[in-house]
Amino acid sequence: MDKELEIPLFPLHTVLFPGAPLPLQVVEPRYKELVADCLKDELPFGVVLIKEGQETAESVIPHMVGSTARIASLNRLPDGLLLLHAVGEERFHLIRTHRRRQYLTAQVRLWPDDDDQVKPQGVRTVAHLFRRFLELQHGEGDGELPDLPRDPGLLANLVAAAMPWAPAVKQELLEALGPAGRLERVIPLLRRDVTVLRWLKEHANEGKQHDLNLN
Repeated sequence: MDKELEIPLFPLHTVLFPGAPLPLQVVEPRYKELVADCLKDELPFGVVLIKEGQETAESVIPHMVGSTARIASLNRLPDGLLLLHAVGEERFHLIRTHRRRQYLTAQVRLWPDDDDQVKPQGVRTVAHLFRRFLELQHGEGDGELPDLPRDPGLLANLVAAAMPWAPAVKQELLEALGPAGRLERVIPLLRRDVTVLRWLKEHANEGKQHDLNLN
C-alpha cells in the first residue's frame, strides 16, 4: 500500500521533478511560516502546479500530481527575504487539501515510479539528444558538458526539469507512469528542439556570412 502523508503545500507555476533542484524566494508571511514549520518538524513540503489562480491568491486550484520537496539550505536576508534551496524527492497524488494554517496543507499518497522495463536504446537516445541540445545552445566546444545519470528515472527527470518546455508539458511528463513512459515522451520533444535550434544556428551563420560579403 502506498504511503500517505499530511504535508504543507506550496502551489507554484512550475513543475518539480524528483531529484531536481528548486530555488525559491520566499516573501509572504504564510510561506515563511511554512518554511519554519518544515524545519521545526523535519517535514518535506509538497509542490503542485497551479491549474487555476495565482501564487499570491488565497485559493488556488492545483493539479492532482506533484512532488515532495526537502529544504537543503536557507539564507535569511536582512530585509526578511528567505532564499531557499530545496530538492524534489517523491511524486504524490493529492487526496484532499485543508486550510488549518495560514498556508494550505494536504493529505497526499506517495506515488513511486512503476518498475517498468526501459530499453537501453531509449536511454542512449535521450542522453545523446540532450547533449546535442546543450552543445547547440551553448556552443560546441564551449566548456564540458555535465555528466548524465545512467539511471533511466533520474535521466528522464533531469531532462524534463532542465528543458524550457511549457509547464503543461512538464506536468504531463511528471504524470507518466514510469521512466519508460517518460523517456518515450521526451524523445520526440528533444528531437523537435534540436532540429529547431540547429536550423536557427545555420540560418544565423548564413546571415553573418551574407553581411561579410556585403562589406
